[in-house]
Amino acid sequence: MAATWILALLSRVPPGTSDALRSGRIRHATALRAGGTLCPRPTAPRPVGLAGHAVDELPLGAALPRLIVFDLDNTLWTPELYTLRHVRGYASAAPPGPVAERDVWLVDGALDVLNELATSERWRSSGVLVAAASRTNKAPWARALLSQLRVPARAGDPPISRVSDLFAHVEIAPGSKLAHFERIRAALGVPYDEMLFFDDARGGSYGNCEQVSTLGVLCVHTPRGLTRDLFALAIVEYSARKPRSCCPSSRRAAIPPAAAASDGRTQPSDGRTQPTRRAERARAPSACADSR
Repeated sequence: MAATWILALLSRVPPGTSDALRSGRIRHATALRAGGTLCPRPTAPRPVGLAGHAVDELPLGAALPRLIVFDLDNTLWTPELYTLRHVRGYASAAPPGPVAERDVWLVDGALDVLNELATSERWRSSGVLVAAASRTNKAPWARALLSQLRVPARAGDPPISRVSDLFAHVEIAPGSKLAHFERIRAALGVPYDEMLFFDDARGGSYGNCEQVSTLGVLCVHTPRGLTRDLFALAIVEYSARKPRSCCPSSRRAAIPPAAAASDGRTQPSDGRTQPTRRAERARAPSACADSR
């Protein structure tokens, strides 16, 4: 049986949890009800990268995940697409749809994380891939927003690329995320135990973390959206459970020039450089960090 492994925001940490997880950086947070807006619409450019790259806090040779998967609604961006009933074409998610930065915007932590994934030489040389997994029934809107939203740069610099340029594969469709992950594994060839997954929905009828964790994926609960601190904690916890890498430069590299969509089509690139992605290998996780 695959080990269930969920990294949660905890107010207490069970015995046997690694030192990284029982560090003082973990604080209790209360999840918002579905559909909540996690942060206000930005009215001015937001600072990016002030805390530095999270990956640089790891020792050289530390194992990194081969694939990082992000949920979209209330994980990377807010508000959730199903709440946008005022937008024309809502029933069928027809164009033109919501406008990036006006109707939907990246949460603050996603700015830092996406910037890091796009600019860090350590991530680039490791060859780790990035994917998206979303259960929304507004797939045309979601794909359009991925192309509209830009990976932020440091203050004063132009955006680096489209958010869609980061993704090697995109799964956007209603239904179980178990099916999403089966297709992601088939498309990218990455074992479940070498994946890291961020999602705001943990358990219950609309939960994803508990379900996907049964595959052996390290699932990271983000009840208030992706944050830089939680991203840092997740990669520390992942590396703590994996052997050190002896030769990261030999790992396979690079997001392909066009990202695969869940229906077999490809998403066209605008010709910008595709950030290379990461990889490290190891054994499957063997513990569950749980707040219950």
